[in-house]
Amino acid sequence: MKRCQIVSCEHMARARGMCATHYGRWRKGTDLDAPILAMRPRTAERLWAGVDRTGGEDACWPWLGALMDDGYGLAFPPYRSAPPSAHWVAWYFTTGSRPPAGMHLDHICHDPDACAGGITCPHRRCCNPSHLKPVTPLENTRRSNAPAVAYRARIECDQGHPLSGANLAIRTDGSRKCRKCHALYMREWNRNRHSKVAS
Repeated sequence: MKRCQIVSCEHMARARGMCATHYGRWRKGTDLDAPILAMRPRTAERLWAGVDRTGGEDACWPWLGALMDDGYGLAFPPYRSAPPSAHWVAWYFTTGSRPPAGMHLDHICHDPDACAGGITCPHRRCCNPSHLKPVTPLENTRRSNAPAVAYRARIECDQGHPLSGANLAIRTDGSRKCRKCHALYMREWNRNRHSKVAS
């Protein structure tokens, strides 16, 4: 591919011999010779302008801008396929790379014992890179207050039977099952099935 025909431009030509930026300026009739700001520093400046870092290096740095439906900060992703989460973008600009493949960024400043979690959790807005740690999706769920975590920690079923020892059955998907409750359910199911056949 050829380079943009505008002098001093190092980008590759896209249309009419110009890069995408200069072509867009040409279509709008704006100054072609105006310098092109580097995308990364400009976006990094926009990101940090929306973060409250007054608490110091060890404190949480809350995102002050808009929030997504899940309570995380809505930022400016450095490229199209990047997630728009403010904490993810902060990690990217601080480390210069995305998290390892298949890993989630966990807020280690979140304490499940002190914070109920959910979309109102203030730690979801934290953009301090020292408060972020790449972990597996499973570990990220375990460190949260997700319903699955609370269910996994239960020692009794809804009927008060112990979820341990001979009464505990593990399904093929890894979930737990109370053998006594399952036996009662199957007994009732068979009774209903026979009554329908008899009628």
